[in-house]
Amino acid sequence: LSVFRDTYRPFFLVKNYSRILVWRFTMDSEEKLKQQVIDVAKRFFAEQMSIKPESIMVDIHSDCLIITLHNAISRAETAYTKEKMSSNLLYRFYKDTFDASKLIFEKAVCAVFPRYITGSFMSLHPESGKCVIVVSICDNTAKKTKAN
Repeated sequence: LSVFRDTYRPFFLVKNYSRILVWRFTMDSEEKLKQQVIDVAKRFFAEQMSIKPESIMVDIHSDCLIITLHNAISRAETAYTKEKMSSNLLYRFYKDTFDASKLIFEKAVCAVFPRYITGSFMSLHPESGKCVIVVSICDNTAKKTKAN
């Protein structure tokens, strides 16, 4: 009750509450952006690489997007990776396939992501079936200057 007797406290609480609303708004928009990137990744990997992962996670950082695909390869391919040479062949196959079509992926992500994409690469861990795609990004000003 003493908090409400102080004349400055209610203003302080309202001020912080508005910050919470702004923070909540940015978190909601970030979640929406992540979902859009997940949808683009799901469509790209199904159409271009015939990969249908169980789940896809997206992490947005200041200079990159990290897209993680869980159980990206089939059980037969996972069984195939018991030998080192087979594992290396499978890794190389998926890496070469991604490299051949990564411009399509980058353009699709660029259509939903508000920042300039400078490149991407994929790493696959055949034994666990996990796949990680790192998309390098920079700020909006670089997008404008590179487009001109």
